[in-house]
Amino acid sequence: MGAEGQAYMGVAKSHEAVAAGLRATLDQLLLRSPCGEGEAEDARSCCFEAPAGDAFVDGAASVFRAAAASRSCKACGGGEARVLLLPCRHLCLCRACEAAVDTCPVCAAAKNGSLHVLLS
Repeated sequence: MGAEGQAYMGVAKSHEAVAAGLRATLDQLLLRSPCGEGEAEDARSCCFEAPAGDAFVDGAASVFRAAAASRSCKACGGGEARVLLLPCRHLCLCRACEAAVDTCPVCAAAKNGSLHVLLS
């Protein structure tokens, strides 16, 4: 076998060893904790839980009030948020504030584009 063939065999054996190591690591992780049963909380639960002790109707009313407050412009607080910023995808500005803002007021990411959203 030539030198070039031996070089390719060495590379192939190296890649096989890496693949076997990754496969073993993946098997260990899968045995350690089944998917979805970790200690982490559901990300949605902290935002959409009903207040404790409220009746169902009061809980629903508070959810609607929170939703209306979350639709307000995060820059001026007065207008309704109808501008989606890119790349972070936060719906957080009114049309008047969109031209004056260079960064997202929610996450401070640099704005490189925006979309005007029509809400009904």
